[in-house]
Amino acid sequence: MEEVKDAGSGTVETPEVVKPDDNQPKETDYKAQFEAAMSENARLFEEKENYRRGMLKAKGKMPEENDDIDSLVEEKVKKVLDERTFDEKIKASQETQKAILDKLALENSELKNALKNGGLSIPVSAGSNLDRPEPAKKEFFSQEQLADMKKRGLDPEKVKANMLGYHSNPDK
Repeated sequence: MEEVKDAGSGTVETPEVVKPDDNQPKETDYKAQFEAAMSENARLFEEKENYRRGMLKAKGKMPEENDDIDSLVEEKVKKVLDERTFDEKIKASQETQKAILDKLALENSELKNALKNGGLSIPVSAGSNLDRPEPAKKEFFSQEQLADMKKRGLDPEKVKANMLGYHSNPDK
């Protein structure tokens, strides 16, 4: 080892530098490197945590270290209970909304069915009939069907009676 003179205390020993030969394999102490990296990580984490605590204290968002533990516990419990109460209120509101949507969907489908089936009737107000035109008289057979029956020599009244009799009593 070499000795180097220090201005303040005298001599300081410095380790001898050994130059590796190209022929010798390099031995690396991975365990020592790992432990050094872990200790450096721990030191950096502690520094980061101290910085975070300092910033939170400066902003007034972190309670002082000497605060009463009971008050901290009470605050935490109150916060958790408030969150649960809020979650329950949200859930109840969502259930109410779902019930309303289901009811509206049912009413909508009923109204669609009523419109499709012609079940809605418009109330007639009392007054003169002059405002509304006469409803068109519905024919039982179309003009094409009547022309076809005349070609075949069939009486439309007999065909109508036959059809009404069959539909009213289909067992015959």
